[in-house]
Amino acid sequence: MGLLAPAFLLGFLAVAIPPLIHLLNRRRYDTLDWAAMQFLQVSERTRKKIFLEQFLLMLLRMGAICLLVLGVASPWVKSPWLAKISPRPNRAVVIVFDGSFSMGYTKDGASAHDAAKGWAADFVSKLQPGDAVAVLQAKQQPSWVVERLTTDLKLVSGAIQEIPKPRGGINLAVALQNAMQVLKTSGLSRRDIIILTDGQRHGFADSKSLERLELLSSGVPEADWPNVLVVNVVPDRPEDAPNWSLAPIQSTRGIAAVGREVKFKTELQMLGSSAGTPPKVRFEVDGRPAGEQIPPTLVGTARSPLTFATRFNTPGSHLVSVMIDDDALPGDNRQDFAIEVMPTIPVLLVNGEGQTGRAHGVDFLRDALAPANDKTPSFLLKIVSPTEFTPGMLTRPLGRESNTVPRVLILFNNATLRPDQAKAVEEFLSNGGGVFVTLGSRTDGIHHNRELYRDGKGWLPARLIEPVGDANDVVKAPRVSAASLESPFLEGFKSEDPGTLAGSAYFPRYWKMEATGNGAGLPITVLTNRQPLLVEKSFGKGDVILSAVPMDNSWRTNLTDLGDYVRLMHELVYYLAAARTADANLEAKQPIVFRPRDGERPGPVTVQPPDAPAQRIAVAEWPFIFDDTRDTGVYKLTTDTGKVQYFVVQPDAGESLLKRLTDDDRLTLKRLIPTLEQKLTPA
Repeated sequence: MGLLAPAFLLGFLAVAIPPLIHLLNRRRYDTLDWAAMQFLQVSERTRKKIFLEQFLLMLLRMGAICLLVLGVASPWVKSPWLAKISPRPNRAVVIVFDGSFSMGYTKDGASAHDAAKGWAADFVSKLQPGDAVAVLQAKQQPSWVVERLTTDLKLVSGAIQEIPKPRGGINLAVALQNAMQVLKTSGLSRRDIIILTDGQRHGFADSKSLERLELLSSGVPEADWPNVLVVNVVPDRPEDAPNWSLAPIQSTRGIAAVGREVKFKTELQMLGSSAGTPPKVRFEVDGRPAGEQIPPTLVGTARSPLTFATRFNTPGSHLVSVMIDDDALPGDNRQDFAIEVMPTIPVLLVNGEGQTGRAHGVDFLRDALAPANDKTPSFLLKIVSPTEFTPGMLTRPLGRESNTVPRVLILFNNATLRPDQAKAVEEFLSNGGGVFVTLGSRTDGIHHNRELYRDGKGWLPARLIEPVGDANDVVKAPRVSAASLESPFLEGFKSEDPGTLAGSAYFPRYWKMEATGNGAGLPITVLTNRQPLLVEKSFGKGDVILSAVPMDNSWRTNLTDLGDYVRLMHELVYYLAAARTADANLEAKQPIVFRPRDGERPGPVTVQPPDAPAQRIAVAEWPFIFDDTRDTGVYKLTTDTGKVQYFVVQPDAGESLLKRLTDDDRLTLKRLIPTLEQKLTPA
């Protein structure tokens, strides 16, 4: 027992007020005896009765003062038997469902998600009238099921049964923050957050989740934390439960040309102690079957690489899918990838050489990208001189079709750029374009450093120092370090066989570049003398690659004579052309941004989210932005003219790991959430 406001006990001094008033009243009158007074005197019995009445009245007044002081001091008593007979005060509760796909793990026909719904329904049925409840599903972006605290428990029970199935990952810190904001709107003294989960470590105590919780905890005073209860609804699930999963799809090309083969790769992973025979892997393109594979038997926790190649016969947005039959954890049995296919890739090339001879000039690049004898080249190439290059060329179609606006700009051995040209290149990159810069004998290093590199603040990836090496001394010429070829479009060039980029190419003369410090790019190809050959930098929404050589044979390199030269130029340009198309494969919470490239006028669009009703939305101007991407999976956008664009929100691969929270993890969580209690059983 105790008092909430013991300082008010000083009010007991007021108990002396009634006796003082009584004594003072007695002294206000003088008693005078006179003869007839004897006939008015009361009897002794009556006198005692009056005294008793006055005394009791004074005690009542003193007792009233005592009760008033005690009431203000707020006494409390904590006792088990009192708790049984006293009514519980009303409380505000936010029930948080773990919405990550590990909650979909099924055993004996029931999933952890089903167990959580059963626990919540039973909990709500035991609440008393006046209790207020809200329901939140914690995903990579939290989703409200019952957004405001309500005392309509019947409505809450119905909403719990209709809660969407789990998808993607979980952002616990944001879910807690949202729940606390709702609880602040309640006037009830008791505030609770109940988290229903499967006891998985990922999403609660992995490094990224702990960083988020640390940031949240640092901004919330301990006194402001509501009661937080974590309930493991499947305490008997083993952490080595069998599970087959697919890794996210990868491709060296985020954009493709019609009729050209594109390769995709993924992995089939076996998790758990006894996952059994590998399942059949199926491939689909735009929902239609495109092949299947039967992986080899795996021993222990292992991965089986899977590759898949296809050609797209029509331009537009296409969806590539890889899937296996559902097992106990269906959330990681499908992966999707959106790719854009164009009739040809528009490329604008600014030729700084001013010559077209075989020994010097852009003929090597022209023959590699758009050979004269190829009637259906992958690239629509337009070559202009530096004086012909105007900023408008980067925003106007190169051909007759409206969708031939340049996707890649090649600056081939240019001495300088005019201020308007440099600004146009910067805007082109900011809007998602790709730029390839080759250095050569005409390059003005001072201009490039001052106007384009700008101490790392510009779009050029590296500071230029000087050309080094002797073009006539091929014996001492450095070669390509195969270990440095880690960029996605360079993975196919790691072979050191004769005649390959890593096996035979040498570079007698090249520009020495410095790619260190703030704002510098990353070397993606390094020579054997540790000097960078290719340096990459992201700028705005675009990407730029800088080459230390002009990509012709003017400095006596043999690269142009190798079979890998054409393939290297193709993969490099495809890679740069896909800089802006990376936005078709998104992270959770990353908005969908759609702008048609064929000049279509703004109008209504229909968005079909995964496992949700389609939404028809009026659009007054492009770009159209759709930011409700809390669910992972495929989003299909369709314009009124029938144009289809696919977007894929990628799932959290860590959810496939069913490792449980450890005692150390629980102690860490308790440190970050001071009011945390954890129930290891759902009872």
